[in-house]
Amino acid sequence: MVNVAAQADDPHSMLSLYRALLALRRAEPALSIGTYIPVRATEAVLVYERQYESRRLRVALNMSAQEQGLPDASGMPVLLSTYLDRMGQDALTRLQLRPGEGVVVQVGGKRQS
Repeated sequence: MVNVAAQADDPHSMLSLYRALLALRRAEPALSIGTYIPVRATEAVLVYERQYESRRLRVALNMSAQEQGLPDASGMPVLLSTYLDRMGQDALTRLQLRPGEGVVVQVGGKRQS
């Protein structure tokens, strides 16, 4: 049975994802009041940035059933993944987006708390 009690104990549940998304949005003004900057759109991947003052966040959404590479994410800290398993990792030279995955990464600079 899917209910709040069951999902509250599952760190990879939809409830956990919503909570993580809401917490990130509250913590990052770029996501709520920042400027929208389109980066790339293909049939499979949508990439855009949100910027507020000097803070830039890149959002990449894989809308396909196959892995998609995000080649320009080198060294960017992953703030959130919809799979809820990459937070705190730095993308290496290329970030592989899994099927249906979305990520929020910090552009430039070091990770901020």
